[in-house]
Amino acid sequence: ADNTTREKFSEIVNILPKAFQHPDIAFAQITLNGENFKTGNHRKTDQKIVADIIVLGSKVGAVEVGYIKMPPVTDDGVFSKEEKLLLDAVAERLGAIAEHGQAEENIIIERNLGMLLSATNSMQKAFKYCLEAAITVSEMDCGGIYLVDKKTGRIHTSINQAVAST
Repeated sequence: ADNTTREKFSEIVNILPKAFQHPDIAFAQITLNGENFKTGNHRKTDQKIVADIIVLGSKVGAVEVGYIKMPPVTDDGVFSKEEKLLLDAVAERLGAIAEHGQAEENIIIERNLGMLLSATNSMQKAFKYCLEAAITVSEMDCGGIYLVDKKTGRIHTSINQAVAST
């Protein structure tokens, strides 16, 4: 419970191959929101199965398990029905973990925003704090806040923010 989402995914990817028929030649990879977690022996191969990770109805990643060399083939093929069901269940659970982790991060962002807003009297700083929080939560790289003059209908730039890419 005290582990970060990244730490949980790193542990899961290393445990997952042990649940398959041939753990000595199995590898795993979890891809989530563009971030990859993989075992040291991961490689590109056709001997793999993949399940999508879904959060709030959208695909956010995938989990795959494969073999570094061709294992003995059974009537079910390279992977058994049970292994396919297991991978689907793992993908579903990873989606729940990712969703929960995102919710926790958003709560922290909201709390920090509330503290920053309560500590300032500057409208400009308040706009800046709100925009930074919105950019972080939305995972966008820039944003802006614009004010409309009710009398003239003109739009005034209040604040623009761009996040430096890392």
